[in-house]
Amino acid sequence: MSLISYARRTGLIAAAALAATMALAVPASAAGAIPAAQAQQLQARADYYLATMGGVQVAPDQIDLDGATVHLLAPNSPAYTCAYKHFCAYRYQNFVGGLPDDVIDMYYCQNYYMPWGGRGSWINNQTRGTSAVFKDGDGVVGAATPGAYSQDGDIGWSWIVYVKPC
Repeated sequence: MSLISYARRTGLIAAAALAATMALAVPASAAGAIPAAQAQQLQARADYYLATMGGVQVAPDQIDLDGATVHLLAPNSPAYTCAYKHFCAYRYQNFVGGLPDDVIDMYYCQNYYMPWGGRGSWINNQTRGTSAVFKDGDGVVGAATPGAYSQDGDIGWSWIVYVKPC
């Protein structure tokens, strides 16, 4: 084997090893592990929230709303855990399902626009006794959650335009 062919072969092996190492370091969605159609659906969901709620897309499946984060969950993903001191609104009933579920995880005390109709769920995992309020389009409080910790696996989002988690 000539010196040139040896250098080419070792160079190719090194390049392949580097590519394999980099692929392991890149998140699955960025590495193209999800099919193109699924990636397009995920981006369409993100675009919907960006258009209706504003914010900044910080990852393919996350939008930062300055005090809240929208999480776009894949179908059949594990249940989203609502962290302590947070109020989480789930697009669908029972906190997660076979459908791609979306969660608005709120942690600042301010009004958040609720872009959903239909039935969903919520978890109030704020400090003990803290209630969230649900407001209509005029900003009138129509209901409040029991103090934390509390949850409801079946709420009608249709009339709720804003949630204030404190």
